[in-house]
Amino acid sequence: MLSWHLQRKNFRRQALPELSAPVTIAPCQFIHDGAGSEARLIKMLGSALAEALECLDGESEPLNGLTVMLLLPKHMTELARQTIAQQMQSWLGASVTCKILVGASGLAWQALAEAYAMLEGAGRPKRLVLATVDSYCLPEYLLSEATLGRLHAAGNGEGYVAGEGAACLVLEPASSVGSLPAGRFALHRPDIRRVQRIDQQMLEPNAADLVGACSQALALCGMQPEHIGNLVSDSDGSAWRSRWEVSLQLRLTLGRTQHLRPPELLGQTGTCTGLSSWAMTLALDQLGLSRVNTALTWSLGPEGLIAANVIERSPH
Repeated sequence: MLSWHLQRKNFRRQALPELSAPVTIAPCQFIHDGAGSEARLIKMLGSALAEALECLDGESEPLNGLTVMLLLPKHMTELARQTIAQQMQSWLGASVTCKILVGASGLAWQALAEAYAMLEGAGRPKRLVLATVDSYCLPEYLLSEATLGRLHAAGNGEGYVAGEGAACLVLEPASSVGSLPAGRFALHRPDIRRVQRIDQQMLEPNAADLVGACSQALALCGMQPEHIGNLVSDSDGSAWRSRWEVSLQLRLTLGRTQHLRPPELLGQTGTCTGLSSWAMTLALDQLGLSRVNTALTWSLGPEGLIAANVIERSPH
């Protein structure tokens, strides 16, 4: 097996100059070469992975006991998913366990729930890495979405901006938020609900399931709405999502909190929305752009998956 020093050099070779952070997102119209190709997605994933694993510098055996959960979109072909997974395995080495999860926009919350189960079970891993890459820029996918009227265009202000993205987070078990070192954050246990496919044309949505998921996410970490300082959602700015979110905020009295919508700002990127929501929130704090003590995050998938969880800063 390669030493960590050589492994890190291999990771660094994957980085793209314009994509050098744990969250890397590019709208389709700004991609001039290889949009949607496996080679480009592999470079994006490698770039995000290289940046995220920098937190392991200084350890003698940083990959020892590492488990990677690779989140990939269901619209990607099985061959493409296997190609990306094999490349990641070759970077990390045979001693690292790599598990593939396939889904859509709420997949990160499902992966977090599975991570909790793994970290609480027998033989739990020392740490977990959640990694994802997704593209809405494949020509056949764009054509299908445009035909269905889902893309942002003249006369369709509610459509989303298609893009490509990759994100990566390193998770370690902790007994409590109070045990975390200063500057670290806890990703609390998520609440996940499956409902019938959401009617996007409903003028007055029944947001009871979204409210229920957010309320339960707060209850799982012993918080009330007034304890939340930030809201982070996978809303892409479309009117139907806004109606759900307004209903949520009215019913949970969260109207005074700062609200961040990564997809609306950066382009919808499917399986990346969860990890990018969490990573961007932490990055805003670390860069001194926004103080984050607590954040309520949620996903509202039109296919019927609703999920929520809370991020909390160490009190130290």
